[in-house]
Amino acid sequence: LSFLSHPNVVQILGMSFGKTKPGDDTHWMMLLEFADATLSALLYDPAKADPDGMYAQPKEMCELVEQIVAGLVYIHGEGVQHLDIKPDNILLASDPAAGGKYVAKLADFGMQYQDDEPTAETQSSSECAQLQRTASPSASGGDAAVPDDDAIVPYGTWEYLSPECWKRKYGKPSTASDIFSLGLLMWEMLARSRISAHLLDESNPGHVEEDGKELNVEVVPVLLAKGERPRFTGLQEQCGWHVYYRLMQACWVAEMGKRPTAARVAEALELAKSYVRSEQTEQEIAALKAEVGTPAGAPSADTRNGEAAVTYDDFLAMVGVQDKKAELT
Repeated sequence: LSFLSHPNVVQILGMSFGKTKPGDDTHWMMLLEFADATLSALLYDPAKADPDGMYAQPKEMCELVEQIVAGLVYIHGEGVQHLDIKPDNILLASDPAAGGKYVAKLADFGMQYQDDEPTAETQSSSECAQLQRTASPSASGGDAAVPDDDAIVPYGTWEYLSPECWKRKYGKPSTASDIFSLGLLMWEMLARSRISAHLLDESNPGHVEEDGKELNVEVVPVLLAKGERPRFTGLQEQCGWHVYYRLMQACWVAEMGKRPTAARVAEALELAKSYVRSEQTEQEIAALKAEVGTPAGAPSADTRNGEAAVTYDDFLAMVGVQDKKAELT
């Protein structure tokens, strides 16, 4: 992956062989360009990552979304899937020329999908690397060793798994899987809330670990495959949340072929920025609140049924440019 070169993709500078810390076994390590923080730190430890409160404003967070999408457009254009999009894998580098604003960079390309049978050695090493990297019980390996399409063979991290990255009966992981995870990441960035904390119920025994102390994140892809999605609750309205929420829905639609490409998401973000508030948008906001504003835990066709989520075409219609679709990438 050292051939990748883009402002929104972390640069691999080289490799080193040694110990991460005294007492560790020796192993190969990638040397990456310096970054000041991670998106996870910005979201959940802002006192350290954003002491001046620059990213308390949704507008600034939306700029980071645009940069993440720009990185995805680039790597997908190079034929590279990420398959582990999440806050921990978005590095942030301070840009003095932009007044200290962060530049978002995709990192940790360790989940390339392989549709072949791994050896015991390669599977073991990749699982170990993934566990070390994500601190999450996810794994990477070929599918041939798991003939049952209904078996759970995760590619990525539990809270951001598309249905096909959870079980192969839904399809094979691809760049479209990154778009699904991107929709969830966008929601998390604008809501500043963990997906698991939003979707799981700590009072439900099936949603917590056996010790009853922590939420069981392995339940999240089960709910996502059933059609459950994050609601608009918590999104900050100053950011034109209704437009961004509709774009999220277009990204996390269940059917892979209906998801927009990264290039189309980038175009949609530009459309969202230029979509000014008007009497029409106020009516749309009221309609959206009526549509998804059901009490917590109550069924809603918009959030509980993935097939009911809007498509990219729906989004274009919403911002009034559906007749220009042919001109878009």
